[in-house]
Amino acid sequence: MPDPAIENAMLDALAYELGKIGTNPLSNWITQSPPILKRGVPGDSPPGPNLLSMYLQHLSTEFLDGASGPTASHRASVRLGVWVVSTDPDTGATDALNLKADVLRAIFAAEGTIGAMFDGGIWPGGFEFNAGEAGQRAGTYLGMLEVRIETTVPHDLSLTFDPTLLSYELERTLLRVYPFSVVPTTERIDAQMHAVLEPPGLILGTVTPAANKIAEVRIEENLSFNFLTGPSGEFWYQYATEIACTIGPQFPTQGSTTMLAGIEIGSFGQSPPFPSAPGAAVLQLRWNYGNTRWELVSAAGDGSTAQVAILTGSGTFTPPGATARARLLYDPVNRKVQAYMNGVLGAEITDITKLPQFANVAGPLVCGAFATSGVSSGAIMSPIFSACHCKSYNTTKPGAALWY
Repeated sequence: MPDPAIENAMLDALAYELGKIGTNPLSNWITQSPPILKRGVPGDSPPGPNLLSMYLQHLSTEFLDGASGPTASHRASVRLGVWVVSTDPDTGATDALNLKADVLRAIFAAEGTIGAMFDGGIWPGGFEFNAGEAGQRAGTYLGMLEVRIETTVPHDLSLTFDPTLLSYELERTLLRVYPFSVVPTTERIDAQMHAVLEPPGLILGTVTPAANKIAEVRIEENLSFNFLTGPSGEFWYQYATEIACTIGPQFPTQGSTTMLAGIEIGSFGQSPPFPSAPGAAVLQLRWNYGNTRWELVSAAGDGSTAQVAILTGSGTFTPPGATARARLLYDPVNRKVQAYMNGVLGAEITDITKLPQFANVAGPLVCGAFATSGVSSGAIMSPIFSACHCKSYNTTKPGAALWY
């Protein structure tokens, strides 16, 4: 499905910022309680009496000159209107102008965020009183502030930003940091394996050499199925979610292509060897000891064959004994999963038949780490995990419609 109109994305971003007006800390605002906020023009009866409201309206879109060439680039200037309405017969004009001032405060505070989202800037324009005679007699004050946002428009009309990757946009993320001060909850662990705390790291490794053994821990778990629910009761798997961890594969003995260590969202739900067509939804970003490479694995969980994508590009090589920063991103908004290594995008999977169907097979494990010894009976491994964090994004807004 194509991305929504860029104008709607701009209205969403502006609505999010204006929704902060009248919220804590109240010392930031003249308006001491959140006004009613609607999309469109103020054509209905003004709420009231003695209430403030805002309406967001798209006014126009104008394409600007772009760079020429075999494939021209295009930029657009989008004009939006922010209506402020007061229905207080005594203080309507004063209250509306104060609300307009708070709108400007919210816009100025969001300049960096919106500028990064749309690779352009945001500029307020003129403000004009626009209430008819009947409204004036009823004590209604109504005015519109014009706002302009510029952005690049790709040929496929896709959005030019990925809000899930704006790590500095902390207001839209919930970040959880796990320094491994305690051993995480065990998902499954064989007698020949152990989970050992080496603060601030965690070692998942072999106690004695053995084939096809596993140590799997829950770094973060969902106990109630209400983990990180959204404003309308959306579940965690309707939001972009990531787990990141510094991983040191360390020096193995008798490593094989089935000796694996990494991070995951979901789980294969069984001890190794892992099936090629699992019945559980899972994402893994893992080091393959035998093939000496990083792999991104995505399984829908419906019994179809999982997709394995090999990470490529700079930042993906990990020599024996070295460490790498691994980041696994599940993005139901843009319908993809991605693997980053040392800050570089190494692989992504966009085939929706291979993306994990967490809603259908959701279990208690949300984010975790694992190590499997592989097919050799003399296998020895001791990968170390440290500086782990998990994030969820945009949980203040309705969750994504899933693809299944």
